[in-house]
Amino acid sequence: MGLQLRMCYGLIMAFWDELNGWYVEEARKFQEIPFVRRAFAGGLTRPEYVHFLKDYYHFVRSAGPVYSACAAKIDYRFARVRDWFAKCAFKEIDHDRFVVSDLKALGIPEAETRQSRPGTAMDALCCYNFGFIEQHHPVGLLGTPFLMGKLSAVYSLHASQKIKEALNLKEGGASFFEAHGHLDREQPEDVGLVIQSIAETDMQAEIFLNAKTLFALYVGFLRSLSD
Repeated sequence: MGLQLRMCYGLIMAFWDELNGWYVEEARKFQEIPFVRRAFAGGLTRPEYVHFLKDYYHFVRSAGPVYSACAAKIDYRFARVRDWFAKCAFKEIDHDRFVVSDLKALGIPEAETRQSRPGTAMDALCCYNFGFIEQHHPVGLLGTPFLMGKLSAVYSLHASQKIKEALNLKEGGASFFEAHGHLDREQPEDVGLVIQSIAETDMQAEIFLNAKTLFALYVGFLRSLSD
């Protein structure tokens, strides 16, 4: 490996280590959010969980469209990233059906869910990435699947089990967390390989900005559930 390649690889890995180090620190804070702490302790009430799902439905529904819009804005220089987002957009099709199904099991009609409007904190969260790909380089959107994939892979199955126990859910009600606990197990490694193909420091900065801002908005949403 030539000197230039070694330097490039070193810069990529330094960024990757910094990004993961940031995530580890923020994940500790994530576990202390009141709503999250109650969920992991089996202390959520049915109304609290319904409130969460009705808002979260809008975030899940927006994933496919925002990934598709992102892929359409990425040029040939980042073909690997473009193709990865296009595949993710396809995979996200109908994932909102898990949330609709869970809410139906909790007594909320499908029409009510699909006709609902997100709360203020969730509205900001959903709108952020659409705005990001218009105002920043769309490659930076890699920060979102990096963050959400890690959170899902680590916490989803545990959350689903605790929610089912707390609310005595025998059939349905936690399929979204259960499904994504399994579906997202490989995503952190998958998106990691894509991120590690980005050597440009300005693109790395965009990825970091997206992850940090999205996390701040996500934390704000979760905290709003306890207001």
